[in-house]
Amino acid sequence: MILKRKEGMEQMEQRENYVPVVILGATVKALGIASVLCTKALILEKSCLIGSEFVDTFDMQLKKQPGAEKTELEDKLRDREAIAENKVLLPAVSASLFELAKEKNLKLCFKTVVLSIEKRGEEYLVTYYNASGISQIWTSCIYDTAETILGDERKIEKKYLNIMLSGKADDKDRNMDSQYVSLSEGFYEDEWILKMEVQIDETWQESRKRFFEYWEQKKEMFCPWKVAYIASTFEFLLTETQEMIGKHWEWVPSNTGQGVLRAFYEGVQIGGKQRLLC
Repeated sequence: MILKRKEGMEQMEQRENYVPVVILGATVKALGIASVLCTKALILEKSCLIGSEFVDTFDMQLKKQPGAEKTELEDKLRDREAIAENKVLLPAVSASLFELAKEKNLKLCFKTVVLSIEKRGEEYLVTYYNASGISQIWTSCIYDTAETILGDERKIEKKYLNIMLSGKADDKDRNMDSQYVSLSEGFYEDEWILKMEVQIDETWQESRKRFFEYWEQKKEMFCPWKVAYIASTFEFLLTETQEMIGKHWEWVPSNTGQGVLRAFYEGVQIGGKQRLLC
């Protein structure tokens, strides 16, 4: 059965506007998938960034699948001395992923908006738009690695706005006096990440305003710190981490709260299984 499917895939790959796998989002998990499939995968990304679901949310905590082998991403991060204890230097994540994409000649389209996905027989016709205009590509398989499906808020259990602070603090200063706010150490000395839980329907502007109101109310408590950066997007805790949208169309969000290395490792596992079918 697999042999027949492979023969069919080889015939389809001869078409100019066909790629076996389309991946939505240039996430850490997406790069893990593509690192195995190489030219058999096309990544479509609406921004010009890679790994923004971790980098832009200041999510630097490292966790890894128990017993997982080291991945190419981990090797590159260690070469850059970007891993310390259970944290990762976030700018090095994007740099390492770009380096990996260049080495493997991965297919990526940045600043690209997916306009539609239509099921046509056993394939999907993906229509997208970027600086080159409107284009179409046929594919047999789609992996959506974005945080939510079409903005479905029911899949979000909790939402956080993360703020990077700088300054010295004693243990007694770490109590944020709120069950919705926590503080953890950053990668460098005197670097801290404040995590504030916000309402699921709040906008970024509303959450940012609420943070500064909280800061003003607790300004004596915040004396040791200064605000360095406010994350440009939210961190999510999801109620679901996988869903079949259609036949050979799967939602596999990258940031599920398990860290950069685990996201990449899970992507490699998905890519390995998919390679058997390509």
